[in-house]
Amino acid sequence: MNQKQKEKIADLTLDIVKYIITAIVLTTLFTDFANWLWYWYVVVSLLIGTTVMVAVSVYKDGTKKKKN
Repeated sequence: MNQKQKEKIADLTLDIVKYIITAIVLTTLFTDFANWLWYWYVVVSLLIGTTVMVAVSVYKDGTKKKKN
Protein backbone atom coordinates (compact mmCIF):
# COMPACT_ATOMS: atom_id res chain seq x y z
CA MET A 1 0.00 0.00 0.00
CA ASN A 2 1.50 3.35 -0.94
CA GLN A 3 1.45 6.63 1.01
CA LYS A 4 -1.49 8.09 -0.89
CA GLN A 5 -3.67 5.06 -0.14
CA LYS A 6 -2.79 5.19 3.56
CA GLU A 7 -3.70 8.87 3.73
CA LYS A 8 -7.03 8.08 2.06
CA ILE A 9 -7.75 5.33 4.60
CA ALA A 10 -6.88 7.67 7.47
CA ASP A 11 -9.18 10.34 6.03
CA LEU A 12 -11.95 7.79 5.57
CA THR A 13 -11.75 6.60 9.17
CA LEU A 14 -11.83 10.18 10.44
CA ASP A 15 -14.91 10.78 8.27
CA ILE A 16 -16.53 7.74 9.89
CA VAL A 17 -15.89 9.30 13.31
CA LYS A 18 -17.54 12.51 12.13
CA TYR A 19 -20.56 10.53 10.91
CA ILE A 20 -20.87 8.73 14.26
CA ILE A 21 -20.73 12.00 16.17
CA THR A 22 -23.28 13.55 13.79
CA ALA A 23 -25.59 10.57 14.30
CA ILE A 24 -25.36 11.01 18.06
CA VAL A 25 -26.17 14.72 17.81
CA LEU A 26 -29.17 13.99 15.54
CA THR A 27 -30.31 11.28 17.93
CA THR A 28 -30.37 13.79 20.76
CA LEU A 29 -32.63 16.04 18.70
CA PHE A 30 -35.24 13.34 18.12
CA THR A 31 -35.07 11.26 21.29
CA ASP A 32 -34.47 11.76 24.97
CA PHE A 33 -30.70 11.39 25.33
CA ALA A 34 -30.97 11.30 29.12
CA ASN A 35 -32.73 7.93 28.96
CA TRP A 36 -29.75 6.17 27.40
CA LEU A 37 -28.39 3.31 29.45
CA TRP A 38 -24.88 3.75 30.79
CA TYR A 39 -23.32 1.13 28.53
CA TRP A 40 -24.29 3.04 25.37
CA TYR A 41 -22.00 5.86 26.46
CA VAL A 42 -19.18 3.34 26.84
CA VAL A 43 -19.88 1.66 23.50
CA VAL A 44 -19.98 4.95 21.59
CA SER A 45 -16.86 6.24 23.33
CA LEU A 46 -14.94 3.03 22.56
CA LEU A 47 -16.09 3.08 18.95
CA ILE A 48 -14.98 6.67 18.44
CA GLY A 49 -11.70 6.12 20.29
CA THR A 50 -10.85 2.96 18.38
CA THR A 51 -11.61 4.54 15.03
CA VAL A 52 -9.50 7.60 15.80
CA MET A 53 -6.60 5.42 16.95
CA VAL A 54 -6.76 3.41 13.72
CA ALA A 55 -6.74 6.58 11.65
CA VAL A 56 -3.83 8.07 13.56
CA SER A 57 -1.79 4.85 13.44
CA VAL A 58 -2.31 4.46 9.69
CA TYR A 59 -1.44 8.08 9.05
CA LYS A 60 1.57 8.02 11.38
CA ASP A 61 2.86 4.80 9.79
CA GLY A 62 2.67 6.41 6.38
CA THR A 63 4.50 9.55 7.43
CA LYS A 64 7.33 7.52 9.01
CA LYS A 65 7.95 5.70 5.74
CA LYS A 66 7.75 8.94 3.79
CA LYS A 67 10.56 10.53 5.86
CA ASN A 68 12.91 7.56 5.34
